[in-house]
Amino acid sequence: MDMLTRWTSICLLVAMPSVALSQMDKECIKGDTECLNKKLSEMQNKLIKLEDQLKHASPAAANKDTLKERVVKLEQNQKKSDKKISRSVTGLNNKFEKLQDRVRFNGFLTAGVIKGTDDVAWGALEQTDLGDDFSFKTESVLGLQSSYKLSDAAEATIQLVSRGVKDFSVEADWVYVKDKLLDSLDLRVGRMRLPFYLFSETMEVGFAYPWVTPPYEFYRTDFPNYEGMDLLYKFNTGNVSHLLQVLYGGFKDEFVDTGALGGLNYTGSLGSWSLKATYIEGVAVIVPLEALEASGAIPSASGLVMFEDIGLQYDDGQWMAIAEWTAFDANEGPIPTYESFYLTLGRQYNKWMPNISLIRYYTTEKNNDPSAPLAITGLPGNITPFEGNSAVILGVRYSLSSTVALKVEAYRAFDFTEAPDGTISNGIYTFGQSAAEDAGHLGFITIVLDAVF
Repeated sequence: MDMLTRWTSICLLVAMPSVALSQMDKECIKGDTECLNKKLSEMQNKLIKLEDQLKHASPAAANKDTLKERVVKLEQNQKKSDKKISRSVTGLNNKFEKLQDRVRFNGFLTAGVIKGTDDVAWGALEQTDLGDDFSFKTESVLGLQSSYKLSDAAEATIQLVSRGVKDFSVEADWVYVKDKLLDSLDLRVGRMRLPFYLFSETMEVGFAYPWVTPPYEFYRTDFPNYEGMDLLYKFNTGNVSHLLQVLYGGFKDEFVDTGALGGLNYTGSLGSWSLKATYIEGVAVIVPLEALEASGAIPSASGLVMFEDIGLQYDDGQWMAIAEWTAFDANEGPIPTYESFYLTLGRQYNKWMPNISLIRYYTTEKNNDPSAPLAITGLPGNITPFEGNSAVILGVRYSLSSTVALKVEAYRAFDFTEAPDGTISNGIYTFGQSAAEDAGHLGFITIVLDAVF
């Protein structure tokens, strides 16, 4: 109790008796002792109550009680806020976990350097002039892929790729939606990779194969993708796993218009063995030649084309063998017809895998007229008239980790055919006059780093 309260109480106690006695004189008859005692007792009780009230009415005590109440309320509010925040964080974590279950991100990267023969234009790589300098762009590739689960049965996929030979411009190679019609049957619609070859799906994922890049003479196409749809049917017979793909669609750019393409692709695997067989057919139009066709300079700028491929792979973790054969048949029109095959052998020694590849590429007599005007129309090199060549690849792969590999490769191509203008070309590489006079062969030394993430 503070000083002011104490003095107030004392003053009231001192003053009350005189006031009370004066009041009692008026209410009681003089000499009536019983009345006076009763009134005195009542006044004493009032004084006791008043003193008690004064004690409890202390400002300090009141302030103390109010402060305690506020602290209690603040603690209660804090607990409520903590519970709300906890519920919000839990909700966000649950949503993020669900999003993680629905979204997948992965990618691949190749970075390296290549040194080639002087005076050589590389048609398969956008006419890149290798020269005798080191090129750090030719083998550089970066790809990012994302898949989003739309529902339990549907999924959307997009793959963006940036290539050094195209000045690192970004292209959408894959953009499609997949729907699971049955447990073993999927439907895909959109932009996808044509299954021309054994490594078509991973043609630019360097980590997926032993070479720096798949053999140039074999993995040659100006339209690796198509817009359309396919059905994927998976089934097993005993220990053999099967995948059957039926596709329909087309491709069009400033050079080629395939119109409608249709095809079948089969893949089977048993233990260390895998087999692939493909047949694709359609009508291809060489767009820059349509003006020549209209003028009568050539009979047709289009033709029915058929593509066949058979690939066999063995990999037991120690020995590796890959063999593949393909044929591109143009029944009519200006497109050259060719066949190609290669054989690759490799042996794993801990983290090292040396390998050797033998390649042969040649055109057939059909539609291989050297006087055809394809070479002067600015078309990609791989549809220029030529007869073919052979090549040998010696390489070694070193696994730095489970997702990173270093590769060193020496490539040598030979048996080229001289064109009417004195240059040497196989449709992929075109030698200038100086190189043609030196020798009909070329060589590359390449070092790359491949990674997946």
